[in-house]
Amino acid sequence: VGMHYTPGWLVQRETNQFTQGVALSAGLEIHHLILESGLGVDFQKTQNLALVTYLTSDSIFHKESKTATTRYTLLNIPLTLGYRWNLHNWALTLKGGGAYHVQVRKHQDELVPSIENVLSFNVFDRTQSRSNAWISLMAATEVEYYVHEKLSLSLQPWFRYALLDLNTNQSTTRLDQHAAGLNAGLKIHL
Repeated sequence: VGMHYTPGWLVQRETNQFTQGVALSAGLEIHHLILESGLGVDFQKTQNLALVTYLTSDSIFHKESKTATTRYTLLNIPLTLGYRWNLHNWALTLKGGGAYHVQVRKHQDELVPSIENVLSFNVFDRTQSRSNAWISLMAATEVEYYVHEKLSLSLQPWFRYALLDLNTNQSTTRLDQHAAGLNAGLKIHL
């Protein structure tokens, strides 16, 4: 059983962004083979741009850009299979598998112009093609240091590649998204 802090870097077609989250995991080890799953919550944000064209009282055209932040909360459920090597107080695990991701919350700042005589207001939304649910492939290497027989500190670099878009309002399509990060946490071995 483990609890992790999960910072990461998400790379998409439209934008790159820093993400962070927390995760709980549980695993079963039999003869160095480990089956692991859990539940994670990720927090992401994207900046959107709006271009406002307006006319001043002296009949001069002006353009102004504004930004707004869209914040997302995502749940992810990974399932991985790995192999662990132990040496004294250290352990190294290589694992791979998949994960299901679903967006549970989206909050977007208002982009209403506070200017009079607006001629045009165009929002360049970087999140229009964002999926609400998808499946990804995952690979990770975990290093653990046992501070006690039943307690270890864990550091795990990981990589995820979005494989399949599961949006219900679109046809099932492939995504152009991948992410990398580092989990750091504490594990209790029962």
